[in-house]
Amino acid sequence: MNIQLFLIKFGEESNKPIKNLVLTSLTITLVYTICSTIYKKYAKGNDPWNRKGFKKIPSPPERYPYIGHMYSLGDSPSTKLDKWHVKHGPILHLYMGIQHWIFVSDPVIAHELMTRHGSVTSDRSNHTFAFEMFSKNGSGISFNKYGKKWKDSRSAVLSILSVPYFDAVAGTIESVADNACGHLKKITENEGSVDPLEYIQMATYHTMIKAVLGKDVRSIDDTVLKDIIWITHKLLRYASPEGDIESFLPKFSWFREQTQLKKDMKSFVELRDKVYTDLIKEAVANNTECWITRAHARKSEYNLNDNDLIVIASDLVSGGGENPCTSLMWLFAALSQYPDIHKRVCAEIDNFVTENGRIPNFLDRLDLPYTCALLKENLRFRNTSNFGIPHRVTKDIEALGYFIPKDSLIVSSMHAMHMNSSVYNNPYEYMPERFLGHTKTWAAESYGKIDERFLFNFGWGRRICPGPYLAEMTIFIVAVRILAQFHIEPTVDVNGKPEFVDLNSFSNKGFTFAPTEYKVKFVPRSNNNLPKDSV
Repeated sequence: MNIQLFLIKFGEESNKPIKNLVLTSLTITLVYTICSTIYKKYAKGNDPWNRKGFKKIPSPPERYPYIGHMYSLGDSPSTKLDKWHVKHGPILHLYMGIQHWIFVSDPVIAHELMTRHGSVTSDRSNHTFAFEMFSKNGSGISFNKYGKKWKDSRSAVLSILSVPYFDAVAGTIESVADNACGHLKKITENEGSVDPLEYIQMATYHTMIKAVLGKDVRSIDDTVLKDIIWITHKLLRYASPEGDIESFLPKFSWFREQTQLKKDMKSFVELRDKVYTDLIKEAVANNTECWITRAHARKSEYNLNDNDLIVIASDLVSGGGENPCTSLMWLFAALSQYPDIHKRVCAEIDNFVTENGRIPNFLDRLDLPYTCALLKENLRFRNTSNFGIPHRVTKDIEALGYFIPKDSLIVSSMHAMHMNSSVYNNPYEYMPERFLGHTKTWAAESYGKIDERFLFNFGWGRRICPGPYLAEMTIFIVAVRILAQFHIEPTVDVNGKPEFVDLNSFSNKGFTFAPTEYKVKFVPRSNNNLPKDSV
């Protein structure tokens, strides 16, 4: 979290001269903390983080009084954490204001803490926006506290969104992917290159809107699609640490009152509620085949109310729309500058088309081992989330020689974990072949034994994501249908030299780990042997 960016951003939004107030308050706070809080708590030997008989969890020295490591994380927390893990080890203790966060880059340690000790590490923090406002103090599956209500909601999701239900959605994904292909081709021909984001969003979000709410949105100008994407991006920002500053720095609680932030958050939730309420009413009234009509019919079975349906639906659509989109955006950016990988995956798809007379679907995935390896490597190389949602510890735990006090937050350092050289050879290289022979679906691998896992994007233990199967299917179908028809090439400058996408440049969208805006060329392939009626 970049605390400096937070102060500047919301200071500008407030349109008030608060700079001096911030500096004065910060100075007073630091003096008070140094002279009072630190002395009283630690001078008497009461520091739980140095308990006798336990290994000390390393804490990077780049730390400030009161705000702790928040400022030190900079504009790219994932990159900073990666460096800290390399220097200090696979488990780190960061002071996030008054909160204590444990960051883990080793999958075995993460599994021990969040799976084996899942009964006491599966809670969520009392985030002012995410829990109290967005999740209405106890609805949904993403930010809700661990307990019976959360279990009922998750059961409703898993019982309805089964693999057969997902497989029935495949035709929808193929249709919207082909629609996106048409747009990408047209804009490339007319303008020379295209930013694919809007059209990939149309494909991935349409998949979730159709599966969850039964609504078709086949145009990037569809108001429902635009509303839901806007809702998702606001959620990602507000639900990040920047949206809950008083929980980290309670002495800055006055700051929120000096800005429009709190009012904006309330207005945002009201808009979210209206958009989803209207879509739910429409689906139920028309008895549309989708998740929401099934869940509505079984509300009493799962102890759900109308608020629960709104929050769960928005959790599913936002998570299932944004993450596949982000992964596909990384894929196209990477393929535009790795021509040998691009050539090999296209050749594999072409061979299938030649033998079968059609573009492969998800059920054909085992016939495309290199394609599957590429998509796994793409997810490893550039995961879609900075860290995932933190797990709150509800009781003191002792694990692997460490003592972790109650109320600590455990976070998977997702980027550092996928760049861990003890898990992957040459982790900073984009090498699809590392996953050749790994034929399990993402769901089977994510839910499997820790020594058989090589992807960690979907989380841990009882809080593991319920949708890896649909995510893989969406990414596979969209990627294969685009690669069956196009070469993805970089743009060129005035001298004809390629302008490659910077794979080390990240867009700060809160929870997501996305590339910055870019353009590439989607050039139709003449050697793909596609039958005329296959797309």
